[in-house]
Amino acid sequence: MQRNMGLSLTISVHFDGSVRHLYQQGGGKAAYPFLLNIHHPSAVGYHHTVMVPLIPLTRLIDFPPKKLCPLLKIQHQHYVAMTHMLGGVSPKEIGEWIKQLDGEIYEVKNAFDFLLNGI
Repeated sequence: MQRNMGLSLTISVHFDGSVRHLYQQGGGKAAYPFLLNIHHPSAVGYHHTVMVPLIPLTRLIDFPPKKLCPLLKIQHQHYVAMTHMLGGVSPKEIGEWIKQLDGEIYEVKNAFDFLLNGI
């Protein structure tokens, strides 16, 4: 069951499906090299952007529940979206735009639905 939760994912990614962007984290951060922007563009005027860190699959010892942490393929590598670790990120910590999410957006939406609603 797909629900519009009024949130967006910006990698920018919108839960309404209009924007899906992935950014490289500024400063060459090795632990979380990519950030998935989930901040809706109409929510302007804040000093931080809400983002989800992505961790390389190869760095995980135990894989978190796929329903909560979807697997995304970026630049021929697999990354895990750590939806339960979302947080505000200063614009100076956000690097360059990498790609737009397409089919993966539904897995990310479902992870947030599970995180927020348990379904």
